[in-house]
Amino acid sequence: MFAQAIVGLGPAGIFTLATLPEDQLANTLVIERSVVSGDLSSHYSSVIANISKADFVNAFKLIPKWSNQTFPEIDAYEETHPPKLADICKVLRRLVTPDISKAHYHTAEVSNFIQTDNGWTIVTATQTYQAKKVFLCTGANPKTLDLPLPAIPLSIALTPSQLANTVSPKDTIVLFGTSHSGTLVLRNLKDLGCEKVYAVYKGKTPFDISPDGKGEGLKMEAATIAREISANAWGPFTPTLISYNDFATLYRTLTKAQTVIYAIGFEARPFTYISRDGKTLTIDGNTPNIYGFGIGRPRPYTAPDGKQYPDIGFGGFIKTIQLELPIILSL
Repeated sequence: MFAQAIVGLGPAGIFTLATLPEDQLANTLVIERSVVSGDLSSHYSSVIANISKADFVNAFKLIPKWSNQTFPEIDAYEETHPPKLADICKVLRRLVTPDISKAHYHTAEVSNFIQTDNGWTIVTATQTYQAKKVFLCTGANPKTLDLPLPAIPLSIALTPSQLANTVSPKDTIVLFGTSHSGTLVLRNLKDLGCEKVYAVYKGKTPFDISPDGKGEGLKMEAATIAREISANAWGPFTPTLISYNDFATLYRTLTKAQTVIYAIGFEARPFTYISRDGKTLTIDGNTPNIYGFGIGRPRPYTAPDGKQYPDIGFGGFIKTIQLELPIILSL
């Protein structure tokens, strides 16, 4: 029986493992279905981040054991430039390697959770494990509208080489969402010479650009793309922007589209468990001794002084984990 299990070793799982007390590592089970750094590496490595190199370094140094580290993997970037996520994943894998070596790491896909009197049985295709507490750090699935049209997965749309093998410049393509991922997809479609691109947005304006480059809204690379589109700088490759509330125009556009791309955010991967009385139930925030961290299982925390820490982005993940993990371990 392990004291705790971390399911998913993307950024949130890595930060959770790195925040555990040193004497807890030997009693910790870690399960990752693909590679260390998770979907960030396997699906989104070619994506350019929405924060700068300096922001990443500041976030990494929030972890005490990493505070004196250097980051040669991103030396090539200027302090104010956003790095590719592939290079951030290289940093993460290096930094977490010592902790992985002390924990019990397994590459497997979790197929089920079974509630027991003193914790959980975690079921994979080849083995079962026992743990008192479980931390789900499993990332998230891209949202979809499930329209009756062929859809290009967001991970492919964000990877130029894969997108080039998926669409033709002559295709009529409808993109839902003009936030960070959406704007990067628009740039990829422009680079492929696609002229019949329609971008659907919600809200009063197509793009929400952060005025100071730090707050909510588009930042860095995405903000530059949004400004170019707004200024019609792409000429014939400038996408047509459609309000989600303009149903007539949206309907006419969809009737002639060959494919759609959804860049409308993410939602938690659904997990069920078998309760002690044999019922199949959905894991949620009230499921005992299962806790979530990261984009797939956000866990906002309100500190005793009333300050709220949103579980968004690397800094948010780390601050929330550092505040909540000691409390959870003491229960």
